[in-house]
Amino acid sequence: MHIECNTVVDYLFQQRKQARPATKGITLFRNGQLQICLGIGKGTKMAHFKLEESLSKVYSSFIDDGKCTIELKLAGGSSCNIIISKANPAHLNELVKILNIIDQQPDRAHEIDLNRNLEGEKDDGYESDSEE
Repeated sequence: MHIECNTVVDYLFQQRKQARPATKGITLFRNGQLQICLGIGKGTKMAHFKLEESLSKVYSSFIDDGKCTIELKLAGGSSCNIIISKANPAHLNELVKILNIIDQQPDRAHEIDLNRNLEGEKDDGYESDSEE
């Protein structure tokens, strides 16, 4: 699942200069251990974060404006905020639904279908085991 948007990764508790927004978008994918990861950028320069291990909170008050912030707790006690802007509100809403499932029901994270079409039909975000 890929969303075109601007992103800024703000590492807290570190001396740094203000980062410029990346315009490559974000991607949700599964790694080799089938964990859901959030990738920022494209190609070999993609920064990725394992959401099931590090997701702390999702700030979603401005989804209708195409904005949200994802707070992650990283190894070593540090944390970072991923600030998303200029995203399609419908796509961002789907992302937030997935993040809420990972945060509130981590045992159901393996059921999330990351390959469905964002433009397509509406569903609840789970793969179905039964045929109708």
